[in-house]
Amino acid sequence: LFRSVAAALRLHGEGVRAADLDTVTIRLPPNAFALSGKHFRRGEPHSVGDAISSAAYGVAVALAKGRVVMTDFQPDAFADEAVLEVAGRVVLEEDRSGNDAKTLVPQSVSVRLRTGAVREAVTPAMPGSPESPLTPAELRRKFQACLAHSARPVSSKQADALADSVENLERLRSVADLPLAVP
Repeated sequence: LFRSVAAALRLHGEGVRAADLDTVTIRLPPNAFALSGKHFRRGEPHSVGDAISSAAYGVAVALAKGRVVMTDFQPDAFADEAVLEVAGRVVLEEDRSGNDAKTLVPQSVSVRLRTGAVREAVTPAMPGSPESPLTPAELRRKFQACLAHSARPVSSKQADALADSVENLERLRSVADLPLAVP
C-alpha cells in the first residue's frame, strides 16, 4: 500500500490533480497485490481494515488530497466524495514480471489525464527503508503526525522536545532525561 501511495504522492507533487484524471492504474507485484490489490467502491460498506488494505483507497487519497494522514483511515473519511471519485477510476493490475513472488516492490501508479497524456511514478523501494530513507524533515513530520493521534495527544512543543531528544538519544545521560511526561 505505502509504496503505491508514495508513487501517487510523487505524481501529485509534480502537478497531477484529481480533476485532471481519466484513469489511474496501480501495478503491484504478486505479494503486494494479494495484500492490497483491493478496490474501494462508493456505496459499499468499508472498515478501517478495508481502507488500510486497499491500494486503490490510499492512492485515491494521495491524488485527491496531496497527502495521506492517519485521519484518512477513520470511518468518517470513507465518505469523502473527492476520494471516492478518484477511487472509482482505479484499475488494479498484478505485475508478474519480477522474479521474486514474495517481493512488495516495485509498485507503480500510472495516470491517464483527460488530455490523453500519461504520467507514471514508480517506487522501487519502501519509503523509510534503508534503500529509500526519509529525510530528517519527513521523519519529524511523520513522528509529529503520529503523536497527534496518540491516546494522550501531546502539544507541538512537547512533540518537538521529544523528537529532539530521540534524535540525540546517544548523547542523553539516561533515558530518564527523555521528556515523556504527558498530562
